[in-house]
Amino acid sequence: MERKMEHRMNMRIPMYLPVGVNYPVKGGRAGFRAVSRDLSFGGAFIEIGDTAPSTGAIVRLSFQTPLESSITVDALVLRGEADGFSVMFAYYGDEVFRQLTLVMEPALERHYAYDRH
Repeated sequence: MERKMEHRMNMRIPMYLPVGVNYPVKGGRAGFRAVSRDLSFGGAFIEIGDTAPSTGAIVRLSFQTPLESSITVDALVLRGEADGFSVMFAYYGDEVFRQLTLVMEPALERHYAYDRH
């Protein structure tokens, strides 16, 4: 069996966050609520039970964080799977980077603490 190579620049962190997904459709916009499976500084995997936006679509994601805030970022849909779709974040500014860091920092600390044992 052939294995797919991953070409990631950022480590994925298991991170289950509620996320609003909004994207253009013919004649307007569509949206739904979902949950992230993992998150990185470069993208995420969004779990869904219905049809995913088309590969190549630009979506606006609004993650609800445990810090009582939301992170909104535009992203490119890279691929769809039976249980969800993966996205690569578009360019984002310092504030989104700061928010992602605050949300992912505890999980990153646990990961690196585990690796040292």
